[in-house]
Amino acid sequence: MPSHLHFAVFASYLLLGIVLLLWVMLCAVTAERLEKEGLPFRTGFLLCAMFTPLAGVIAARVLVAQRASRPLAARSLQS
Repeated sequence: MPSHLHFAVFASYLLLGIVLLLWVMLCAVTAERLEKEGLPFRTGFLLCAMFTPLAGVIAARVLVAQRASRPLAARSLQS
C-alpha cells in the first residue's frame, strides 16, 4: 500500500473521530439542558445520541411548554 494511501486512511479515521467527539459533546450539552428541565441526564443523552441533538432541543421546548402551563392550572384550582 502506498504511503499516501495510509495517510488518507489515517486522516479519514481522525476526521471521523473528531466528528463523533463533537456529536457526543453536543449531545451532552443538550442532555444537560434537558436535566435542568426535569428529564434525567442519561435519558436525555440517550435521546440525543439515538436520534439527534435537535430532537433533544425539541424535547426541552416541549418540557418547558408543559411546565409553563402547570402553574396556570394550579392557580385556577386554588382560586
